[in-house]
Amino acid sequence: MLAEVALRPVQLSEDADFLRLVYAATRRRELSVLGWSEDVIEEFVRWQFDAQAGHVGTLYPHATHSVVLLGTTAVGRLIVDRSSDEIRVVDIALLPAFRRLGIGSVLVRRLFEEADAKHLPVRCHVVQDDEARRFWGHVGLVAQGLDGVHLAMERACATSPH
Repeated sequence: MLAEVALRPVQLSEDADFLRLVYAATRRRELSVLGWSEDVIEEFVRWQFDAQAGHVGTLYPHATHSVVLLGTTAVGRLIVDRSSDEIRVVDIALLPAFRRLGIGSVLVRRLFEEADAKHLPVRCHVVQDDEARRFWGHVGLVAQGLDGVHLAMERACATSPH
């Protein structure tokens, strides 16, 4: 099953609703405790999704935006920024029904292979007390420091350039 994990480039006009759905799924738990109506939550998520997209576009203008596929089913999104210094996972998010199946680990292992071939570290930032921190620790990233509420995490290149 996990051999069927693939990526395809985001096509904004066709994927916008799906990407918003994925983003909303990542925020649903924390927003549900606020007592807001579904309409208010939906509007708030739409606003935050648009703000995040603008922020990511400004910080990582050359990032690759992909839809994560399991077979032919869209199950999430992956945003990766590649530079001469690092491979940075800007965002990885899966719909709840597809979490804890190993899909994220497959994607990250592929990034590790790419990083090792290029002799680069893999880095990301996570909210310090988020469950994503456990995921990143499980796949091999190590905390490097705290930047406000975000924790910088890194996996050094596993191969030597010499």
